[in-house]
Amino acid sequence: MKTISVVVPAFNERDNIAALYERTSAVMRALSSYDYEFIFLDDGSTDGTRDIIEDLCARDPKVRAVFSARNFGYSRTIFYGMLLAQGDCAVLLHADLQNPPELIPQFVAQWENGCQVVLGVKKGSKENRLLYFCRKCYYALMKHISDFDHVSQATDFELLDRSFLEILRSVRMRTPYLRGLIMEYAHSIGRVEYTQERRLKGKSHFNFYRYYDFAMLGITSTSKKLLRPATLFGAFFALAAVLFAFIAVIAQLIVRGDVSVLITRLLILLLLFAAGVQTFFIGLLGEYVLALIGNAADKPIVVEKLRINFHDHQ
Repeated sequence: MKTISVVVPAFNERDNIAALYERTSAVMRALSSYDYEFIFLDDGSTDGTRDIIEDLCARDPKVRAVFSARNFGYSRTIFYGMLLAQGDCAVLLHADLQNPPELIPQFVAQWENGCQVVLGVKKGSKENRLLYFCRKCYYALMKHISDFDHVSQATDFELLDRSFLEILRSVRMRTPYLRGLIMEYAHSIGRVEYTQERRLKGKSHFNFYRYYDFAMLGITSTSKKLLRPATLFGAFFALAAVLFAFIAVIAQLIVRGDVSVLITRLLILLLLFAAGVQTFFIGLLGEYVLALIGNAADKPIVVEKLRINFHDHQ
């Protein structure tokens, strides 16, 4: 009998954990030809989430849990959860229930038809419209700049086959970008389209900084194209400076009256524009350097404080 691992990252999701467990358990029991396990990864919750997960572990031996020593962030937590999965495939499911667990049978069906990875793809969303628009812009940007094909509106609601989980074990990165690794290494990708729901309860813990950090992780992990224009812009400004100096001299010679004020204003505007472009590329280069330093460090992805019900795991 094949086993499905349901990996659930959680951070301060006290109000949603029980509902997620009940709904997902019902779905997994209906898939009677499969065994299953839950793997909850608590990423340093402080609201009582851990107590609820511990209670679930005590009630159901299929529920396993890892409690992090502190908050290590979303990207590191989900990747670590996939490394812990022992099933023939692993389904990543968010604790906020924006991604309906009732769709899991559709993921499993495509997996059984030969897909190594099955991605949940949003065809719509009930979340904040501004946030949804920003996501669309980000996906469009990634589609154009990424070194690998990107599936527009793909989410982290996904199923990974055991063969791909083994590929992840060979990755040596402290902060892996799971979506990018899928695009780079998966050989057969299926899709399940759905409308993303609102959070069941509570509010998202993703603030502007976390969204920015996740976006930059995606860019620095999958694209070099944003850095290439820096050379072209440098050449452009060097040429523009020569042309501007030539025009300024000619204007001074052939135009009657003082043109120094106009030339000065144009020069200031050009310098401000050049400074803005330079600052952008310096900041972008800094993001790439930070990513390289972070992933080059020989540090664990997550440090565990406690494991529960992992007695039959290695």
